[in-house]
Amino acid sequence: MWQRKEAFSFCAFVLVVTCAGRLLAGDPIGDDRIDWTFLDATDEVYETTAYEYENLSTALNLQPRVPAAELLRPPSPPRAPRRPAPVRRPAAKAAAFGLASVPFMIGDTGGGGCATVSFLGVQEADIEHPTLACSRVNISHSNSPMLQDRVYFSYRHYQNATETKVFEFENDLNIDLFTLGAERTFFGGLCSLEIRVPGSYELNSDLTLDIQPTTTNLPISDMNGEFGNISVIFKALLHQRRRFLLSGGLGVKIPTADDVTVHGDLNSNFLVLEDTTPQLFAFTDAEFDILVRNNTVEISPFLAWMWMPNDRFFHHGFFQVDVAANPSPASLTGGGDIWSFTLTPPAPVEHIPLAIDEAGLLHLQTLMRLNLGFGYWFYKNPRARCLNALAGMLELHYTSTLQDAKILERNLWNYHFQGVTYPVDLGVGNQLNRTDIVNLTIGAVAQIGKTEILNGFIIPLDERPEKPFDFEYNLQIQRRF
Repeated sequence: MWQRKEAFSFCAFVLVVTCAGRLLAGDPIGDDRIDWTFLDATDEVYETTAYEYENLSTALNLQPRVPAAELLRPPSPPRAPRRPAPVRRPAAKAAAFGLASVPFMIGDTGGGGCATVSFLGVQEADIEHPTLACSRVNISHSNSPMLQDRVYFSYRHYQNATETKVFEFENDLNIDLFTLGAERTFFGGLCSLEIRVPGSYELNSDLTLDIQPTTTNLPISDMNGEFGNISVIFKALLHQRRRFLLSGGLGVKIPTADDVTVHGDLNSNFLVLEDTTPQLFAFTDAEFDILVRNNTVEISPFLAWMWMPNDRFFHHGFFQVDVAANPSPASLTGGGDIWSFTLTPPAPVEHIPLAIDEAGLLHLQTLMRLNLGFGYWFYKNPRARCLNALAGMLELHYTSTLQDAKILERNLWNYHFQGVTYPVDLGVGNQLNRTDIVNLTIGAVAQIGKTEILNGFIIPLDERPEKPFDFEYNLQIQRRF
């Protein structure tokens, strides 16, 4: 009983002290008086104002661990659970900006182990057509080791790339190559498929050699727009780090270009042996047809890599082996007559009747290509409205045949003069046998948003006869999406 009185007295004392303190402080006691709400039978939550709670805490000398306003703040509604962040695979789209900004390679040539249709022996003729193993797939052309969604256009000009020689008539012709391409990623960016559709303005695939006593259409200069061989390239991401990427895949060239045909109509005199005494001439009245089918499918496994040691310097490269899956048939048919004779003194030598029907297979050589590119960003500003980046590029390209050439060779006829036999043969294939081509590329690239514009000049470091052209110019417009 006594303890209750003491508790009641203490509460009354606290109340008096509180009221006295408020009066002395000038705070009115009335409507703002302390209002207590006790718990009822339903356990309602006790409520009071922050002001009254602070006064009571001060009177009782209580020091709460947190401010009263924080204690009396109504509980916050529960937060919605966060969605788990999507797991990004190590795809090209998720690559660091540095690797993603590395430009495409310019490339050099699709040639290597080019075949010719040749007359060999005392009467020589060479016709080198781009379709005859000179338009093979080069994976590095307008390409990047990185997998990405893009479309592009490429224009290449090869100066004096096609060499023709028919008897004493020689000519070198240019090639203008136009390529439309597209690459699309799938499987979350781990794989991509690229297709290239080329067209060119080059030596006509349907040629006629007309030599008459007073007229001729030589040297060969018959140019025409030609549809090229379509290429399909599968690429897969093999390994990726922040500043390094490795990919690989397989390229396939589909023989969609026209076959090569050469029709000859010869009705004239020709010098056969110049170094003999007397010289030997021949009057030829003959026609012939040469047909080389474009049936070879090429398979090209490759590796590609990209390295960017810092924000300015970059390096990328391709290593490719190009294998012919099957040969292409070739044939020569013709007939006529040849009369050989001398002029000093004028005398007939022999009559050679012609009945030619030869056929065989053209085998393309296996090629190895190594393409190395180096570059440096002179300017980079991703936030610029117009020009976002500008870089210079230097590339070195090496192409080599890995096997000897298989030349389709047939004897057509023979001249007999002064006890010696002089043959005239047909040869279809790479007359140089093994070739090694080294080209140097110098170029620049400008990036404008998602568009990339490349300009490059390619200079052969070889001399004739392995020199594939005098120079090459390349313009690329790439558009990422």
